[in-house]
Amino acid sequence: GFSYLIDMQVDEGRKVYQDLIRGNVVAAQIAAEKIAKNSVLKASVQKVETFKRVSKGKGFNVFFGLPIFLNASSSQSKIQSFSTTDLHIEDSRVNAQFGIYDFTTQTRAFGNHTTTSRGFYGVRYTVADMKSGVQKDSGEMGRFSWMYQSDNTSTRSINRSLEDLMQQTGIKSLRTNVPSVSDNMDFSNISLNISLNFDTAQQIGNRMSRMTKQSLMSWTEERIQHAIANSGMGKCQDSLTNSADCENTFRLQTLSGIEKMKESLETMSLARNNDVNYTKAFAEFGKAAMSNQVTLQMALSMAGRGVQLSFAIEGTIIEPVQVNLETTSKEGEYIVIDEKSADLDQTLDPQFKRSRFYGLNASKNLTGVDARIK
Repeated sequence: GFSYLIDMQVDEGRKVYQDLIRGNVVAAQIAAEKIAKNSVLKASVQKVETFKRVSKGKGFNVFFGLPIFLNASSSQSKIQSFSTTDLHIEDSRVNAQFGIYDFTTQTRAFGNHTTTSRGFYGVRYTVADMKSGVQKDSGEMGRFSWMYQSDNTSTRSINRSLEDLMQQTGIKSLRTNVPSVSDNMDFSNISLNISLNFDTAQQIGNRMSRMTKQSLMSWTEERIQHAIANSGMGKCQDSLTNSADCENTFRLQTLSGIEKMKESLETMSLARNNDVNYTKAFAEFGKAAMSNQVTLQMALSMAGRGVQLSFAIEGTIIEPVQVNLETTSKEGEYIVIDEKSADLDQTLDPQFKRSRFYGLNASKNLTGVDARIK
């Protein structure tokens, strides 16, 4: 893939743009190369980046309903991906190895489409000079993501999706004041990203490795009981009429998630010198941590301060708003940070880049997010 920066104020830039939207890439390539060879010329076209990606993995897809009119599908996948991105303006090359877990559900009802997804990717990357090959930087990071998107929303459906997000994550600070609108609100999008940097990811592994199995299980059981007492079992409590069955299902889900988190972190420690195996185990860790709100909250608690969260909501009639938060040393406490402090838009692969900019809309004492009608 590729991307170009085009100056629309000059004739050559406008001509290249017209060629591009008609599918003629050659004109942009020629213009960019001409500028690169002659620094006197005004940079009407600059090649920003080129990238290539090789992916492999496995997954499954379930479809039911009537094609075209009324149907639903769910897909789950685990993918290993290697990408190379050339950043031409910075003269840098980024090589990144990803481990990706994704679960997506799509529904269609008489022309209306709804997509919900959750996923995690872990990545290791190096940044080197394109010409000399000298390494400039390297690191690793992980990101949890949740997304709800629909082209036929209402105040009720948005509130229901927000409640489901809070049930999955246990983060009550995501509570949003959605204006009551009687008409259809058309398209709406809700997203949450939680990013782990190298230090916070290491902290989780270090803390879990120091805990005995007995102390870990004791802590987990304590968190399970707290969730049960505070209606934190998610959809289980709505789908099973027998509360004992629901509690048992929730307990087994949580214990299994914690066990898999521990196994994945141990594998990561052993695979420190193997990027493929390391990021594969990183993705397994992310999947396990997303089992329910108890497993996620335990992971965030072990990570400690410095985990960054970005929550955004927008729509056809909803003004785009984003709130950036960061965990503190106190469990369950978040502080609001500004865009300059947030590192959540750092991307190493074009498929994860965001296409819009958001404004900050929150106070230092976060009691909720106000969504506003345009």
